[in-house]
Amino acid sequence: MTSIEVATQLGSVPRHQIPTLVAALLARLMEPDLETDTAPEEDPLLTADQVAERLQVDRKWVYRHKDKLGGMALSRKKLRFPSSGVDAYLRRRKAASSGRRK
Repeated sequence: MTSIEVATQLGSVPRHQIPTLVAALLARLMEPDLETDTAPEEDPLLTADQVAERLQVDRKWVYRHKDKLGGMALSRKKLRFPSSGVDAYLRRRKAASSGRRK
């Protein structure tokens, strides 16, 4: 199937089904590639509670800052954060705080 055919089919997906489709595609990306027999790089998805514990902040803070932490909605009620997104946030905060001290 060509990319034009895929784009045409995606254009016919009803808006309310897009989150389900995105979640299914994300799940597919996390599966091992059976052709090369190698698994994708590990980047575990964390829950809001896990992120809150890791950053030592309140769970509500995590939800307020979901965009800065790379939060992804898997469904209307499931929000997950890639571990790499949380790490990147910590690096940016560290760089910003070290820049202010100089």
